[in-house]
Amino acid sequence: MIKFKQCLKKFSDINSSSVLCLDVPTRWNSTFLMLQSALKYQRVFGSLHLVDENYKYFPSDEEWERATKICKFLQPFYEITTLISGTSYPTSNLYFLQVWKIQCLLMGSVTDEDKVVRDMAGLMIEKFEKYWDEYSVVLAFDAILDPRMKLETLGYCYERIDSLTWEIKLEKVKEKVYMLFSHYFSYGSKLNAQNLKRKDVSSSSLINSKPSLFM
Repeated sequence: MIKFKQCLKKFSDINSSSVLCLDVPTRWNSTFLMLQSALKYQRVFGSLHLVDENYKYFPSDEEWERATKICKFLQPFYEITTLISGTSYPTSNLYFLQVWKIQCLLMGSVTDEDKVVRDMAGLMIEKFEKYWDEYSVVLAFDAILDPRMKLETLGYCYERIDSLTWEIKLEKVKEKVYMLFSHYFSYGSKLNAQNLKRKDVSSSSLINSKPSLFM
């Protein structure tokens, strides 16, 4: 790092406040942060071999170009996961739309002209689909209870993903929502009936009790 800082001083127009990040193999966000920080110092890395004889295997122009492309590919995923993992605002109503955006991005990237991006997207969508089918209905509940979305937006999202099955998926969500509503409606009716019964018992006991205070 000493040699790197020495080399950095030659580039006065580069903001040196950014810190280089290391990658964590199992986390895509760390890959994005690593590439983002490294790309800011591209020219420094390009000149580092002039001051550090141990720095022999520096990236070629083609590799930097690929790193830029992968960084752009990963940026939306980083921004979306940061948004839905927030703690200072409600997030449950955000999940469906943001996860849907991720699916659209992955579906578009599996046919990318760059093989590395294609392979990355393929691995990501494989993991995505493993969990999406299981949780999509639950996430849809929060979405349609948001007055800004409702069923129309949900239908649009499903149709964008699969124009052949979107109506079936939408009907499935509607069916589950109506079942949930019926359950809570019947539960509320039972509570009201119990409360009314308690009031009747309480009123009758007051009427039938002796006014001992005035005896």
